[in-house]
Amino acid sequence: MSNRIDFFQREENTLAMPAATVSVLLDGSLCPYLEPIEIVYSEYPEFSWARLAYNPAAYTGSSLTSIEDIEAELAIGKSICIRQVYNHSAPDVSICSVPIFAGRIESIETSLVAGGEKIEVTAMDLSASFKRITVCGRRVRDEDGSSVFVENLDTIFNEDGEGNAAIESVENQGNSYTVFAEESSARKLWSYAEAIYYLLCEYLTAGDLQRPAIEQLRSLTENRIVSNLDVTEMSLLEALHICCEEAGIKFRFTARFMQGSF
Repeated sequence: MSNRIDFFQREENTLAMPAATVSVLLDGSLCPYLEPIEIVYSEYPEFSWARLAYNPAAYTGSSLTSIEDIEAELAIGKSICIRQVYNHSAPDVSICSVPIFAGRIESIETSLVAGGEKIEVTAMDLSASFKRITVCGRRVRDEDGSSVFVENLDTIFNEDGEGNAAIESVENQGNSYTVFAEESSARKLWSYAEAIYYLLCEYLTAGDLQRPAIEQLRSLTENRIVSNLDVTEMSLLEALHICCEEAGIKFRFTARFMQGSF
C-alpha cells in the first residue's frame, strides 16, 4: 500500500461498493484492537482523517497490559491503513480488500469513562505531512545541465510577469522536471502544470507519493500560464492549493491498491 495524489476538476463520481467489513493495519500489520469510529473525506484545508478507538476486548495478547504500553504501541507517526474487505465472487468465497483510508497517527487521547480508561487515536492523510514542509529557495539549472538548490532566493514563479523557468528540464533524485533558470540563461514562462510538478518533485522523497504525469497536469490545467506567483515560506500544502486554485482544479490524497497487499 502506498499513497498517491489525485488532481481533478470539479465534477467527480464516487464508485458504489458492496457491503463489507473493514480491517485496520498498523505499520503494515493487522491490528484487531483498533476499531474505526469515524472516517472523514474532505478537501482543502481539512482533507481526510480517521478516528479510531482501542478495544481491549479484541486484543488477545498478553504484552499490552498498561496504558503506557498501549500508548507506546500507538505512537504518533505510525502508519494507519483502513481497508474494506468483501467477498467479490459470491456465492463462492474469495476475500478481497481495497484501501479506504491511509495516513499516520497525529494524536492519541486518553480519557476516563465509567468502565475505566478510553483511548482514541486520530490519523491524518498526507496533508498533515505537507503542512510541515516549508517552501523556500529555488532549484536552479546550470549551463552544464546539472542543478543546484539556492536557499536564499524567493520561490516566485514568473516573477513580475516575466518567465524565469529553465527551457530544459533537469534530472534530480530520479525525477525529470522544470526548474528555475540562471539570471544569464534563456528562460521561458512557467505553466501551472510545471509549477505543481516542481513542488511535488522538489519537496517529496521518492516513494512517499505517486505523482501524476506532467502530461496529465497539462491537460487538467489546460496548460495555463502562471502570473507572478509567490509561494515563499508557505507550507507545501498551501503552495499546492494556491497553484491549483488559480489553475481551476483541486486535489486530494487517496490510498492506492498495490498488488499483494491486503
